[in-house]
Amino acid sequence: MLTYLVRPRGLYLEPEGAVIEFPANVRLEFQFEPGGGFGEDVPPIRTVPPGAKARFQWNACRGETKVQTDARLPRLRTALDGADGRIEFDGSRMLVTTRLHSREELQRVLETYFYGLPPILALEMLDCPTIAEVRGQVGGVSFCWGLLDSGPASIDVATESIQQERVRRAIARLGTLDERNGLANRRLLAAVQYFHIACRLARAAERRFEFLSESLLNFAKILAALFPAPPNQTIEKTRQELKVLGFEELEIEALYVPALALRNAVDVAHPTLAGYSDAELATLQRYADFAEEAFRKLLIRVFDCIDKGELNLKPPSDKATPSDTRRIIERIGDNLRQYQRMSGTGEAV
Repeated sequence: MLTYLVRPRGLYLEPEGAVIEFPANVRLEFQFEPGGGFGEDVPPIRTVPPGAKARFQWNACRGETKVQTDARLPRLRTALDGADGRIEFDGSRMLVTTRLHSREELQRVLETYFYGLPPILALEMLDCPTIAEVRGQVGGVSFCWGLLDSGPASIDVATESIQQERVRRAIARLGTLDERNGLANRRLLAAVQYFHIACRLARAAERRFEFLSESLLNFAKILAALFPAPPNQTIEKTRQELKVLGFEELEIEALYVPALALRNAVDVAHPTLAGYSDAELATLQRYADFAEEAFRKLLIRVFDCIDKGELNLKPPSDKATPSDTRRIIERIGDNLRQYQRMSGTGEAV
């Protein structure tokens, strides 16, 4: 549910070393993004007022669709009384004023609105808002509610010659995936695509861990694509193949097997309603921090072993769409056409 999104947060007090005491009057400020949908003086993304001039701009070369408009929504101003006190919106800023009796109660209110409100607003607002920052006051003490640890960050140091060599290797590896030479390396092609998606999710997220579970799912797909196995034998097959590639047992168990285990058990490919302890969350998030570099290492080694003739991946039996899958797609198409005709939501195809 929130397994990879909930990271330890705490109060960064201003001034540092200040002491907060309860019970106290509390004022919390949640800053939403993007601001256009709340009436800030920036173009909205997908929300415009009635009668506004707006058009879709389609860039076929980039594959992008954007709404072009000079319109602005009126600044959102509303107030209501809720279970946690007074709630006021002034544009993209939400203020909650209340009286709380403990730090635990403060933590509950912060987490409720930070994690709970944006997904509920997404049911109502096409611009899909998120909360960018939380600040507040307890009594006379100000604070920022911030991450205590965001995980290890990485940086790549390169020169022009290093980048030139990387491009050269990439072009050479492209030849390994050329299906004019047969389907033998289609598994590697799929694995590289899953890796790229996992990395893109990490880079596209405003917060580095926002789409971690989806990245982990793609890491698990890499192993399933490279090392096909009968049902319920994927993990053991992966262990065997990674040993052949020269990985140590501890490396296999710490860096690769978890991706498959998490896919089946812990909030990756299957939903979970469990509430994990702080220690359990820390373990899962620590693995997620290591996973990308581990799978980059794996794929580079697979390329190298294939080029040296030390590895032959099992080719897929057929590149055509399986008959069962074809029937599913046909049924979806039939149902969509009927729905479109009934609802008038577009031309039936």
